Amino acid sequence: MVDKQSSDKILVKINGKKQEATLSKKQNNKKTFSWVLPETEKEISASAEESNIVPLKKVDRYKQERNKKLIKRKSSLPPGKKPFWFKIIGIVACACLVGIGLGLFSVNMLTATEEKTPKQEKTAQAKEGKDSEPKEAVSSNSEEKKTEQKEEKKSSFTIKLDAFIVQAGVFSTKEAAEKEGRKLSVPVEVIKQNDKFTLIAGISPTLSEARALGKSIEEQGVSVYAKKYEGSLQAKDIADKDGEHLTTLLQTAIAQSSKAVEGEEVEQEALKELKTQLGTLSKKDDLKGYTASLSSLEKSIEVPLTKEGGEGMQKNLLKVIAKLS
Repeated sequence: MVDKQSSDKILVKINGKKQEATLSKKQNNKKTFSWVLPETEKEISASAEESNIVPLKKVDRYKQERNKKLIKRKSSLPPGKKPFWFKIIGIVACACLVGIGLGLFSVNMLTATEEKTPKQEKTAQAKEGKDSEPKEAVSSNSEEKKTEQKEEKKSSFTIKLDAFIVQAGVFSTKEAAEKEGRKLSVPVEVIKQNDKFTLIAGISPTLSEARALGKSIEEQGVSVYAKKYEGSLQAKDIADKDGEHLTTLLQTAIAQSSKAVEGEEVEQEALKELKTQLGTLSKKDDLKGYTASLSSLEKSIEVPLTKEGGEGMQKNLLKVIAKLS
C-alpha cells in the first residue's frame, strides 16, 4: 500500500509496518514505459519446452501421422481376407445357431416321448384286461390287413387250356358269330381267340378225340373240323390259388365229358371229386361272377356218366369257357 504525499517522501506500508522512502527528483520526474514485443517462434518453442506445452501444430501433425499408420495397417491386409474380429463374430453366430438347433431337437424328443407314454399305458391295460377297446382295435386292424392282402393277390388270372376244339366257323364280330350259331342244330358257344370270334361245338383233350366228336356233330348236318385251342381265358378279380384250381377242374371236365360222348369208360371217382370241388368253388366270393355257369356244370355231372350225360356236360362246359373268354 502506497500513500501519496506532496513531498518527495512517500510512506510505504509493508506487512503492516510503515516505512518512509525519499525519491530523487530525477526519478520523480522521469517517466518510463515497458514495451512487450511478440515472441519469436524459437522463443515460443523454447518457452513451451520449458513449460511442457505442446504447440497445436505438432498435435495436428501427430494426428495426421497416426491416421496414415492406421490406413497403412488396413491396406496391408490381403484382398478378400477379413480381419480377425470378423471371424470371432462368425464363430459366435454359428455357436448360437447350433445351440438353438439342439434345443429344438431336445424339445421335440421330449414331446414325442410324452405322446408315446399314453399309448404304452393303453397297451398295458389291454394286456391286464382292464380295457377291452384296444383289443378290439387291434383285432379290427389285423382283419383289415388280412383283407388288404387278399385284395392285393386278386387280379385277372389267365387260364390256358391244353385242349382241341371242334370249330364251326370264325367271324370278325361277336354279333355275326352269335347270329350264325342260332342257325345251327347243335349247341354252340362263341369264344374269342386271336382277335377273332369262333363258334365251338365241342372240346376234347386230344386231336383224335376232337375229330371223333366232330364226326358225331357232322351227322346232324353241321360242317366242323378239329383245331388246337389257341386262346386264353381271363378270370377277373380272382385269387391266383383259385385260378389254378379252376384250371385243373376244367381240364378234368374236358377229359371226362369227351370220353362219355365217345362211349369210352369214365373214371367214376374222378367225376365224384370233380362234382364236389365244383360245388365248393362256385360258393366262393371270388367267383361270384361265375357261380351260375359253374353250378350248371356241377349239376350236369352224373355218376355213372352216360353218353347223353356227356353231351349235356359238354354243353355246360362250353358255357363256362364262353363266360371266361
